[in-house]
Amino acid sequence: MAATPAPDANTVDNVLSALQSSDNVARSQAESLLNEWSLRSDFLCTLMSRAHQAPTVGSRQLAATLLSWRVPRFWPGLGNDDRRQVQSALLDCFATCTEAPVLRALGEACNATCQSIAVHQDALWEDLIHLVANLVGGQSMLHRRASLELLTSLVESMGARLQKHYAEIGHILVSRVYDDNDSVRIAALSLIGTAISSWCLDEEDVQHWRGAAEATMDVATKVLSRPAGDASGPQVLAAALRALGKLVPSLGLPALGTSAAKLACQILSMSPVPKSAEHCQVQALQLLRLLARVPKLLGEQELSAIVPVVCKIAKDSAPDLDDLDEISPQTQTARDSIRAFARVDGKIVLPVVMEFAKQASQSQDALDRAAAIYAVSAAFCGAQEAMPGWASSYVQALEDPTVWVRQSVYEGASMLAEGLRASATTTEGLLVFLSALAKQLPRETAPELVRKSAEASRSIFRELASDECIRILQETVSAICSSITFALQSLCSATNPQSSNDASATMGAVVSLISALGAAASTAADHFVPFAVIAASALVPIVRANFANNACPPHITSAMSMPAVLASCLDAAGAIVASAWAEPNFGPIREEFAGFARQVIRDSGSPSEVRATAHNFFASVALASFEEFTPQLPCVVEAAIVALSIADDGSATSTSRRAVRTGAHEERVAAIDSLGAYAVAVGPRFAAHLQSVMPAVSSQVNHVNPDVRISVAGCLERIGRMLGGLVERLSVGGTDFVAAASMAQWTARSVCSLVCDHENNGAAALRRALQVKEDLLDCPGFVVLLGPEAAQSLAAVGGGRHADDVESSCPDEEDYGLEDAC
Repeated sequence: MAATPAPDANTVDNVLSALQSSDNVARSQAESLLNEWSLRSDFLCTLMSRAHQAPTVGSRQLAATLLSWRVPRFWPGLGNDDRRQVQSALLDCFATCTEAPVLRALGEACNATCQSIAVHQDALWEDLIHLVANLVGGQSMLHRRASLELLTSLVESMGARLQKHYAEIGHILVSRVYDDNDSVRIAALSLIGTAISSWCLDEEDVQHWRGAAEATMDVATKVLSRPAGDASGPQVLAAALRALGKLVPSLGLPALGTSAAKLACQILSMSPVPKSAEHCQVQALQLLRLLARVPKLLGEQELSAIVPVVCKIAKDSAPDLDDLDEISPQTQTARDSIRAFARVDGKIVLPVVMEFAKQASQSQDALDRAAAIYAVSAAFCGAQEAMPGWASSYVQALEDPTVWVRQSVYEGASMLAEGLRASATTTEGLLVFLSALAKQLPRETAPELVRKSAEASRSIFRELASDECIRILQETVSAICSSITFALQSLCSATNPQSSNDASATMGAVVSLISALGAAASTAADHFVPFAVIAASALVPIVRANFANNACPPHITSAMSMPAVLASCLDAAGAIVASAWAEPNFGPIREEFAGFARQVIRDSGSPSEVRATAHNFFASVALASFEEFTPQLPCVVEAAIVALSIADDGSATSTSRRAVRTGAHEERVAAIDSLGAYAVAVGPRFAAHLQSVMPAVSSQVNHVNPDVRISVAGCLERIGRMLGGLVERLSVGGTDFVAAASMAQWTARSVCSLVCDHENNGAAALRRALQVKEDLLDCPGFVVLLGPEAAQSLAAVGGGRHADDVESSCPDEEDYGLEDAC
């Protein structure tokens, strides 16, 4: 027993009230008292009494919530009598409480206690299960709902421990689905969805769950017939759809699947759709996606009937005139669903979508024509292939006078570039598309559409090979550069200043245009020399406006100094300069860009995302110029080391062990990548900087963020290969050989740390580290520097695992789980 006396009821009530106060001082004092009382085991009973008797609902609810937090802490130290006393009092509290928020908090306390009993006593709190079963069938609506919610929590936390009670729980479910109160129905439907996920289905269970599924569909159908304006109907319907999304795929009964699909289509066909019921359409679409994924659950006839219904929902009937990126949830879900259906069975889905698109494209309604483009794009992406000549309909649609149709083409192009499987048909279509985009770009006057067109061009360039781009480079680069010049002039116009919204839209267009230009230069690097001057000239105004001694008017400097503009400029400049590095007539422009990048990389006041692109700029230049880059090393290496020395919330010193992506993250990754690029570009000349580089790179080995560790692995591999290349120049046993061997061993130790210290923290980073280990062990020069013992230690790291043995930690790109849209 604690030495301090137990607090009386009035004192506890005052503290509970203070904890809800907006007065920081009073709340802090109350928290101190609460922490002091929490050292007493008898404080649990005090909290239970206040959950009954505190003067306000808020205080009673808070007392119950505090109880759920304190039970797990005290339970291991309580004796058997004290435990029984707490259990009995908690059951009494739950059974007699008549206030919904307090009852819900007491349910959380009951769940916490049940978990504590399971952990520390390896037993199930049987009395709680029996009480819940009795209350679920009782007269009190509040207790029926709260008991079902508690039972849902228990199923989630207890799992198989409840197995012997499954039959009892099962009988409860169907009766409560038909409860007179909608909130109880919703709780029962939520329990169905949770319970079916952990249930072991044998023949007897299948019969039971089939009854639950039929009851769920019956309730959903009856809700649809309710009069408009019914407040709780949409919530019941959404809960039923979520439950069916778990039930029907688990049971795998085709007849049930067909019935569920018909129900979903009926919901999708509702017109008009009340605002309160829009989320039900999202749930219906999610249900159809789940049904389609289960083999043989839906036949060809059912799938063919579903697709046209979903295609109609893919039409955005009320687009936002002020924000082209805004789209209703059901419209976006419908487009995602078409993609999912085509992924399941493209042979069935594609002809149906194409027939829908054929009819919709002839509509007088521009939104119908746009919906046709979206539907076809989604279907092609789902099937990952398109028929020969697929781009012609898109090119034709670019001539449409309506913004919405052209927007659908641009967004469809971005989708298709990333979604179609590489093939001759895909490449030919993308090239046709890119040429059409170049022709249309100068005609676009709306900044939002210019941005989307540029994003489409960028996406396509990223999917093409260098030689494939040759025939469309001139028209594309010319169009993009002209548009950049025009947009910058609009942005900087003093006689016709833009509003803040217009300026923001134009800024977005400039950034996307520059990114598209950079993608063209990067993809077509081997063929970009003839276009380097015109491309660089389009970016020079941005560079000159940002030099320290520029003479530009303030409004121009302000427009040109936005971080996004500067970052995109330097990013694109790196690829452009690298493509024409050896050209004599390109020297002045090249030096102008390099001078600006040096200014940025050494300026601690520059935004970190801009400095990141400066690192990328120099990395690109280094890989193009090789040994000629050596004079730049002192400046750029020092800047990279400084970037790595800046602590962030995701650094290795973080005690939370959570990867926090801060503003400096991109710069950190870029700095590490650039050091690796310098090592491989200048080769032996980089060795002189290893004494300062290795400590900086190794300090990032235990960074919490996997992206950083992936970059560290790549940098270490390049440094290791650079060291391996020195062997032929060194005399074994000489001073330089010993120094190189020391760096090689340091590199190997860092790789070992990447593998050993993060085996359960980021599969992609672990796979990359193992790959680096394997590649370095295949490098003869590096192995010679390591020596037999160190090489053997490196080979043993990972316990025999290979990079190919590590599965991706990224979720499947097609995660069709039902979303809670309520």
